[in-house]
Amino acid sequence: MKSFDQIKKYIFVLPAFLLLVGILMGIQYLNATPALSDESSQTEYVDDYCVTFSAPSGFYDDDFSLTLSAPDGFSIYYTLDGSLPDETSEHYTAPLAVTNVSSPEKKYANQTIFSVDGNNVSGDVPDQAYIVRAVGINDAGVSTDVVTETYFVGYDGFYDGYSVVSLITDPSNLFDSKTGIYVLGDSYYESGNELDANFMQTGSDWERPVHIDYFNMDKTYAFSQEGGIRINGNSSRGDSRKSLRLYARKKYDGNSLFTYPIFSNNIYPNSVILRRGTFINQFLPSLVADRNMGTQDYVPCVVFIDGEYWGIYYMIERYDTDYLAGHYQVDDDNVTILKDGELFSGSAYSLEDYRQLLAYMDANDLSISENYDTVCSQLDIQSYIDYYATQIYINNFDFSESKNQVMWRSDSTDAANPYADGKWRFSLMDVDLSLTSFGGVENYATNSFSDTESAVVIQTEETMFKSLLANASFRQQFVTTFLDLENQNFSYATVRAAMDTCLGYIDDPDMMDAYFANRPAYINDSLAETFSLTGTLVPVTLSVNDASMGEILLNTITPDLSSGSWSGNYYTDYPVTVTAEPMDGYRLKEWLINGEHITDPSTSVTLPESGADIQAVFEPLS
Repeated sequence: MKSFDQIKKYIFVLPAFLLLVGILMGIQYLNATPALSDESSQTEYVDDYCVTFSAPSGFYDDDFSLTLSAPDGFSIYYTLDGSLPDETSEHYTAPLAVTNVSSPEKKYANQTIFSVDGNNVSGDVPDQAYIVRAVGINDAGVSTDVVTETYFVGYDGFYDGYSVVSLITDPSNLFDSKTGIYVLGDSYYESGNELDANFMQTGSDWERPVHIDYFNMDKTYAFSQEGGIRINGNSSRGDSRKSLRLYARKKYDGNSLFTYPIFSNNIYPNSVILRRGTFINQFLPSLVADRNMGTQDYVPCVVFIDGEYWGIYYMIERYDTDYLAGHYQVDDDNVTILKDGELFSGSAYSLEDYRQLLAYMDANDLSISENYDTVCSQLDIQSYIDYYATQIYINNFDFSESKNQVMWRSDSTDAANPYADGKWRFSLMDVDLSLTSFGGVENYATNSFSDTESAVVIQTEETMFKSLLANASFRQQFVTTFLDLENQNFSYATVRAAMDTCLGYIDDPDMMDAYFANRPAYINDSLAETFSLTGTLVPVTLSVNDASMGEILLNTITPDLSSGSWSGNYYTDYPVTVTAEPMDGYRLKEWLINGEHITDPSTSVTLPESGADIQAVFEPLS
């Protein structure tokens, strides 16, 4: 045991030692030139210790001269190809002529090393941006931060309706045969197995630094930030034009979130996906964004990499803990996310709980109320029905309990937050392969419950849906919700109005139009057959005496009654439930249901063969 004198020695020596270490580390930091990271964003520069540009990133009508300035004693070095500048780069001695540099000849996008089939990325599309990266270095070897800017010259009317994302990184981060995350790479050439390709590798070892310049749809400069980039997706990794994932991290520029609310929900994300693919993957989830399941907001955008046009993408939200915290106000440190039935984030104990839940559902008869209640205590049934009914209606054949399925739960409970109840909930993703034909029939005529080529049938044979079908309460809730979705979210009028706002993005609007116009006539027969419905499909008409006084909740939907009335079709096998929702200062006076007067705020309506005419009569509180 050390004596008190010995301890005193350490007490007095330690602060001096720590001070010396701090000084040495500071000197080392000042002399370090960034090699593998882009550490500075435009909004983070220290005025007296960075290279300044005479013009910010943006869209310019005409050529212009760009002047670079540095602190006294610093020489400026710059690059125009995305590489990180150092003392071996071009020495800045005079203003740069910023011009439209577009040309079919490209250094990166025309390469054939991105996929086994050897296709390039953007073909003959000539569009390119003028990118500049600059650093100041003094005689002692001390470097400023690297500054990066993106310029588009002469692009009047450029990509109307799209945001623009300029990604700039040292080309070796993407295209080097050993370290590039976008290419086949040495490992592939040695083995001949695509699974060994660089772009198939995952995890933090395959994340690279990237500078992001983002322009809104009107081409105003929104933000610039340093971040990380990875390849995103599964089978799409093997395509030449790949989906990408962007991260905000403190290690790059001190920000753990993106500094701009990219999406309409005004949430500042931690990571986003740049997804290539068809617009249908974004459009269909937008139709059910109000339902009890996760959907991903999106922004159509054009992507440039190191100044070269890379194609049209969709920037979408990523299902991660920050998404859950932003959308559901749950504790992001106490949530578990499962993807494809495996742990994506959170607790291994929660994964085991999920597997035990599946085992319980498989081993127990859920027609027994006690067993079904046990499942309902762990599974948000409405979320599951919203999720599964949507998959059936849009005829998505690329999902199952182990494919393209996202589940999550809060591992901590909070009585004040209905989403922090420990129950599993669902999120919709990857619905590209929807609205697709099977068995020689039109896509809208597909019986997604039973056609042998439909993935819905595969899902039906899996544990969850097969087990739940045994319960009468589940069957009623499913049928009622399915018709709610059909009458509201997927009604032809709803879909047509949504299509009209984004026709420029839809690949085949005639097909989509025909699908939703004709789907009810076919899928309702399939629904009746699957659930052994023997009743009649009849109209339910809703109205209010004054739409400014209140609304009506019908089962799970609140139809718009501002134009006078609303009508949807329901099977007489099950009643519908209507609940009065008065505005502030008003109350329900009575219901008029097929001429009958009812005063209960919420009531169950048995449907006669003639249908139901339901009016809510509201009145002022006093």
